[in-house]
Amino acid sequence: MEFSHALTDALLTLSGIFVFFNYLKPLAPRERLLWSAFIVSVTAASFFGVIRFLGYAPARSVSETFQHLASTLGAICLVLVCYLKISKTKLYTPYLYNFVAVGMVLFIYIELFQKPALAQFSSMVAIPLVLALGIWGLFKDKKAYSMWLTMAVVLLILANFNKAIAPLIHVNNIDMYHCVLALSILSFGKAAKE
Repeated sequence: MEFSHALTDALLTLSGIFVFFNYLKPLAPRERLLWSAFIVSVTAASFFGVIRFLGYAPARSVSETFQHLASTLGAICLVLVCYLKISKTKLYTPYLYNFVAVGMVLFIYIELFQKPALAQFSSMVAIPLVLALGIWGLFKDKKAYSMWLTMAVVLLILANFNKAIAPLIHVNNIDMYHCVLALSILSFGKAAKE
């Protein structure tokens, strides 16, 4: 049992639940679907992380599955929803389903053939794209949205550098990851609300 990790993962879970019910639920169904693919996947991964850190080891594989879902389908949907919001483009339903299908196929491929590096690669492509979209939005009169989006991505990047940063500030790297990721999720929620 690793209580501090369970506690910070619970904080992340609660952040995701808060974002869903306060920021995503009021959105139009298509936009809610795209945001939720990322936010709900991260929330589910952290929920099963809590169970794992409380001592139930089999929950680790479920948590990792949701992490892969966030890195594939979630990442694709996050890039898409950010692009649509900033460019003010409408996406027709068949195209929406095609993007979701691509994300699901990528996720299923990773799970069936045990290719977690591919999940990491897809998120490494998505993160800079979302950051670039956030910066682009600053020049397209989407200032509040873009500021929240940019802050969310910067926090996400900081969370992923937890092993390098945590020793410098004398905190546990896993706990730091959970806390900074929770702040990132809250910032994504604020962006979705704008």
